[in-house]
Amino acid sequence: MKNKKMILIVVGLVVLVTAVFAVVHLNTRTTVPEGSLLIQHQGKDSYVQLEKLTMSEVSGSIVNGKGEQIEVRQPGISIRDVLIAAGIDADKIKGVSAVADDEYSAEILSEEINEQSLAYLAKEEDGTVKLIVFGDPNMKRNVRNIVKLIVN
Repeated sequence: MKNKKMILIVVGLVVLVTAVFAVVHLNTRTTVPEGSLLIQHQGKDSYVQLEKLTMSEVSGSIVNGKGEQIEVRQPGISIRDVLIAAGIDADKIKGVSAVADDEYSAEILSEEINEQSLAYLAKEEDGTVKLIVFGDPNMKRNVRNIVKLIVN
């Protein structure tokens, strides 16, 4: 009987600690309005409306983890153009972290951002955006549902 009480107390404590961490995690996440992209640069936050950005067709091929080539043809915008729309000089940055709504992120170097036709945010059918970096082996930086760009 005493062992059962002790087990219930330990399980209760584990549940309580888990609940506290879940609340802290949810309260510290940044909420980005739907249809917007948060740009963090030099300690300042600004928002870019995705529907106000001029999208063009992004086309090319990317290589997945199996080495297979996948053709890409969808609307999108270069990361350089997103930064310009946010009033940031893309030539004076070190790089950008593209962050998804689940906090998964990938780094894009300034050389990749400033090279023509290499790093894009592509619009999905559901209205979200994903990162496409042409020439990236194994789609290592395949970030979907991007909500934030952190400019370094």
